[in-house]
Amino acid sequence: MFENLQSWLNARLSRRWFVGLALTMSICTVVFQYRNSVIGNPPDRELMYFDAEFIQGFCCSEKFKWPIRARMQFYIATQLTVDVVFPLAYSMLFGLALVALYSRPVSRWLLIFPVLALAFDLTENLATIYLVQVFECDLVPAQIPRLTQVFTPCKWTCVFVCIILVSCGLATHLTHRNQSRTGK
Repeated sequence: MFENLQSWLNARLSRRWFVGLALTMSICTVVFQYRNSVIGNPPDRELMYFDAEFIQGFCCSEKFKWPIRARMQFYIATQLTVDVVFPLAYSMLFGLALVALYSRPVSRWLLIFPVLALAFDLTENLATIYLVQVFECDLVPAQIPRLTQVFTPCKWTCVFVCIILVSCGLATHLTHRNQSRTGK
């Protein structure tokens, strides 16, 4: 599986792909900022969003411009669109960077981290959609699904590992490049 992914990413190693993915992530970030200004901070912005008070504040607060149901539907719509594109973009960007910076056998194994980050992020999206859909303001806190608390830390762990791997690979690449230029 990772050999095919590695070959696919290797065929797309170009500035166009890097710039396109970075631009896609920037556009998604603007949409997320707009969404948050309209509906408030959504549950998945916090590591501990399974907390009943936080969910109740998101779902039931009257301080926002839109009614509760409209906010919840807008959140679900962005989770099913923009928050699918964003993880795909950052996972591909990490994958391209790993393929570009590491040797073929090493990058093949390192690709597990962007793939896992993508899987955890998409699963987190589905779980938060479920959480918002089933939540009614009068439910007892014990009825709120707590499984979602697992996906967020797993996603962020994989993302941070990718950032560290890309940073180390970039540092190694730049060091070797400077040594070859100076002849050391």
